[in-house]
Amino acid sequence: MFLNAFYKLLMSFKCLFYYLYKYYEIMCDGLQLKRGSITYDEKLENIFSATLYNFIKKECTIKPTINKFDYVDFIITSRKDPKKVLYVELKCRNVKYKHVKSMIIGYPKMCNITLCELMPCLLVWSFGDEYKCVEYNSSFINYNTRVVQNSKVIDIPVSPSCINIERLSEIILNKMS
Repeated sequence: MFLNAFYKLLMSFKCLFYYLYKYYEIMCDGLQLKRGSITYDEKLENIFSATLYNFIKKECTIKPTINKFDYVDFIITSRKDPKKVLYVELKCRNVKYKHVKSMIIGYPKMCNITLCELMPCLLVWSFGDEYKCVEYNSSFINYNTRVVQNSKVIDIPVSPSCINIERLSEIILNKMS
């Protein structure tokens, strides 16, 4: 009986060390990816964060939010000042930008970002290797809304031109300095 209990305890530690090792393997350099059984969108988020990380890794770490229902997708933290964070909400689109009439985001998501004070926050729309980004502003709640697929969304005005990942990383580094 004692040996059986000891064996279970030993196996528990083995599992714990395995998961700690896997966590360290991912986090040792400051990049954490979503793991396990991930959705297509989460796969795109991993690609985005790994690509972005190559440009900001000297100054920042990137951590995805874990819960599917979190209000943002990533938390970027300054290596120099861990209290300095930037929240990022990523919207991946499978169309070319020229076919998109406006940038939309869920109204409840915007309300929750305001309510939870997740600021500063960048809203980023990905169109393959082109990006649109705008800094979140609580006045977005007052912008025009419409219903898309039975969900209330807000139309967000953004500049007419897209930026590349290098320019996006510059914007993030400027916010973090």
